[in-house]
Amino acid sequence: MSHEIHDNDPQQSNDSEYAIEVSLYSAESIQVLTSMEAIQKRPAMYVGDLTRKGLHRLCLSTIHECATFMHELHLHRLEVTLHDDFALTIRVPGLCLPLEESEHELDMSHFESMMSMLYAGVDARWEFAKDNDLFLLGWCVTNALSERFEAMTCWQERVEKIVYERGERLSRWRFDSLEGAPETVLYFRPDSELFSDVQLKAARFVDELQQLSKTLPGSIFCLRDECSREQMMYLFESGWVSRRPLLDL
Repeated sequence: MSHEIHDNDPQQSNDSEYAIEVSLYSAESIQVLTSMEAIQKRPAMYVGDLTRKGLHRLCLSTIHECATFMHELHLHRLEVTLHDDFALTIRVPGLCLPLEESEHELDMSHFESMMSMLYAGVDARWEFAKDNDLFLLGWCVTNALSERFEAMTCWQERVEKIVYERGERLSRWRFDSLEGAPETVLYFRPDSELFSDVQLKAARFVDELQQLSKTLPGSIFCLRDECSREQMMYLFESGWVSRRPLLDL
């Protein structure tokens, strides 16, 4: 007994609609985003929200990551400056990050790739961060969510400095320096077009650096607060805090 399919057969109609939907979804429909684009498209996925809470989460994550490098390489000092334009500078004396070519990208050092690519791997630093309740986003996230981001490292008498604007590289300098002190310095100003409030509160950083000094006994953390009315210098060591006005220095 044959089965005839008429034009108004509902099964035929459903199959036809399904076929049209499938034909419209092809490889061209898949949007592949770079690390920067993915972060900038959905920033709240990384920092939780775009209020002052998310802003401090971004800044403290960057400090935490510098602290994990300091711990891994047995360094003992980390300096943070809160500028009056609500930018931050983080300096780690003695921290030299490798400048050989990245295995992920051509014409990009390993140091630069840290600012440009999200990493899924887990290493000893991430394990240390997890064990000590430190929150790491990666410098790539900080770069993507900043109006301006500058990074410099000195490694084996070679210096590399890179400047970004909203994740786009503006310039890169590479040169030899026999006098360059081994160190890594990050400067960034969170994007005021993304965050509803970019005013940094020194008290939040004081609490966090005091806790870090307990987590890493023997290390010294320094905070220069240039954005508050008081303008203070704080030193943290093993949970102890001392402070004095910047004008007295």
